[in-house]
Amino acid sequence: MQKLMLKLGYKYYVVQGGDWGSDIARTIGLMYPDNVKAVHQNMLKMPKLSFSDGEPAYTQFEQRSLDRFFKWFLETNSAYAFIQATKPLTLGFGMHDSPIAMLAWMVDKLFLWSDSYPRTSTELITWTLLHYFPGPTTGFMMYFENNLPATMVEGSWANEYLGVPSGFSAFPKELAIVPRSWAERIANVVFWKEHEVGGHFAMYEKPEELVGDLVEFYKSVWKG
Repeated sequence: MQKLMLKLGYKYYVVQGGDWGSDIARTIGLMYPDNVKAVHQNMLKMPKLSFSDGEPAYTQFEQRSLDRFFKWFLETNSAYAFIQATKPLTLGFGMHDSPIAMLAWMVDKLFLWSDSYPRTSTELITWTLLHYFPGPTTGFMMYFENNLPATMVEGSWANEYLGVPSGFSAFPKELAIVPRSWAERIANVVFWKEHEVGGHFAMYEKPEELVGDLVEFYKSVWKG
């Protein structure tokens, strides 16, 4: 992306990401701080922190977010990532042979990771076919080719400090969003907004809210 932006004539630019894009956006900010003016994320996972003087008191929103990530997601809803990361071809052949299996695999995530978003049958089928037509293995391979555990290892890039001005939009049904006090340990947080409704697919579920955050944040850090 850095090469592309420079080739297009943009010496400075901003990045935004959710899900895998959140890791990518953060990495770009770490690698090219002289070019990236701001980084915005609507998902943030990091290793669980240790507190020598006791864990701080959290707001209701923060505690729900921590429980959702460390208890609900990591303990009971992350097995899909491990099978995709270790057996992408095996799983891919099975999904390709059975479109119904692929549909069930996708719908499970779309419902559990959303915040009561009223998806239609057409939407569910369309999202599934976007993965099915290229070959299900295509989407699974990125889990195999990227080291998932490394994104949660103490001392890795996961908790390397990001000095670029950083903004976060926190939605209650996101898979991973930590308290602002945690984020401030690894990023120069200058914008933080918590929303009452919204899930993992924020740009699809709540586009006006997320875009509004982006406009407000980027205007505040990039003047001129």
